[in-house]
Amino acid sequence: MRFIPAYLLFSMIIFVGKYWAAAFMAVDNPINNIFDYFEVLYLPQQSFNKSLWYVYVLFEMFLLLSLFLQFFKKIEYLLIPAIILHLINVPDVMALRLFSEYLLYLQSDAFA
Repeated sequence: MRFIPAYLLFSMIIFVGKYWAAAFMAVDNPINNIFDYFEVLYLPQQSFNKSLWYVYVLFEMFLLLSLFLQFFKKIEYLLIPAIILHLINVPDVMALRLFSEYLLYLQSDAFA
């Protein structure tokens, strides 16, 4: 749970910094309006701070793994769903595509 406050804090710092810097220079992924901040919650890899997508995905992975281990008690049972998620086309909403792409690698690290 420590990931989300840090993610939101750094998102706010980047948001304010880009908003302020856009008045003086060209910035990549500029801020168009105040509602752009909410993109960090549902489209983190396409938002103004797409450099922090990994924190979002890491939070999702640890949330899934903790819930999964509560029910199944063995991480080995996650291998087949991780392979299936890696092979299917998942939408970009809430970084699910990145989550499904990297879940298999987190899964393989757990066996090492």
